[in-house]
Amino acid sequence: QVWPRMPVIKDLQAVGITYGACEADEGHPMAQDRRQASFPIELAKLACSMLVQKGQATIPQDRIHILNFIAGRRGDELTLPVRESCIEYDDTNARLHGSFTAAVWRLLLENGEAMEDSGKRLAASRLTKIYVSFRSCALFDDAAAEHFLKSLPPTLEEVQIESANSSQTLASSREMLDRLMQRVNLSTFRFFSLSGCDLTGTIPLGLGSFTALQYLRLTANHLTGEIPKPLGQCTLLQSLRLGGNQLSGEIPEELAQCTLLQDLRLGGNQLTGQIPEALGQCTDLQILLLQDNQLSGKIPEALGQCAKLEALTLHNNQNLHGELPQSLGQCTMLNVRDLCVAGTMLVRHD
Repeated sequence: QVWPRMPVIKDLQAVGITYGACEADEGHPMAQDRRQASFPIELAKLACSMLVQKGQATIPQDRIHILNFIAGRRGDELTLPVRESCIEYDDTNARLHGSFTAAVWRLLLENGEAMEDSGKRLAASRLTKIYVSFRSCALFDDAAAEHFLKSLPPTLEEVQIESANSSQTLASSREMLDRLMQRVNLSTFRFFSLSGCDLTGTIPLGLGSFTALQYLRLTANHLTGEIPKPLGQCTLLQSLRLGGNQLSGEIPEELAQCTLLQDLRLGGNQLTGQIPEALGQCTDLQILLLQDNQLSGKIPEALGQCAKLEALTLHNNQNLHGELPQSLGQCTMLNVRDLCVAGTMLVRHD
């Protein structure tokens, strides 16, 4: 995908490593990749090996307070002489090393650094979340993907990985999805995003066992088959994004069991059948994107129960027909007059 308005970074040396795109990137992930590519490699390597007990502070007393707090001391104990070593220092260092290693993993890879030590730091970090982009990374091949997967700690609760247009094969991309599901804790894993990872095959039925899952985003892949009904068992789900795939079959009514759902994006697939009446039970729903499918029938009156609805896209579903439900007038955040119905047989109320 080509971004038509890539931001101009005037000073490529004045950069930082960020969790996701920052304001300077204007929301473009590709701009983030380009910006971070110029981060000084020696500084990145230093960050991955620094020790908190060796750190200094502008005010010496602050250093004492900080290190004592890390060591578990409180109150008057914060002024005691600092310990030279303790298990709390080790734990903090491991987490910091893992955080920095994950943040600069791509940078290290593209600069030809040996990745064995990086893998050990990440594996020992006990991190709970990780965001890494390998988008358009020529050095992220199957071997690099294998090493990265082996290095991920089982403590992860949030995973966001992107690898579109890298050197990873389709088979390896699919294996990444399956192995990540095996590696994490089903009862604590809550954010799973593999959008733009060239995933193939069907959506795993096993995702329905992730009872803590709140966000599932598999947008812009090559996934086929039906939307699994067991996803309805993820009753804490707030965001489900499956757009831009090749999914077929009907929208499962079981999704209505996810009553906390706020964001449902299924556009750009090959879905058929009617829009489930039961979706009206998702009263927190704010975004419902169903465009560019093969849906049929009428728009259910029950959608009017989704009073928080702000965005509803229906265009390019040739077999949708009938009048737009008057009940949508209860969705005060939704401008029904601006609702695009092009490519459908829907009739708008005037």
